[in-house]
Amino acid sequence: ISEEELRLLPILGLAIYVFYVGVQCKRFDDWSNVFLNEMHIKRLIDLRIKRWFDFNKLAF
Repeated sequence: ISEEELRLLPILGLAIYVFYVGVQCKRFDDWSNVFLNEMHIKRLIDLRIKRWFDFNKLAF
């Protein structure tokens, strides 16, 4: 794996995770999934996505 590919892996991992959450939001657009509510999404962003950014030293 080249250095450029290694550099892109954390960003691609985040993209896949955000895509997965988007699919779940579309699938349960009536909010029938108990783990897909406003509080859970906020915790998900605070705990997982922000920690992923910090761990991989990503920034926009």
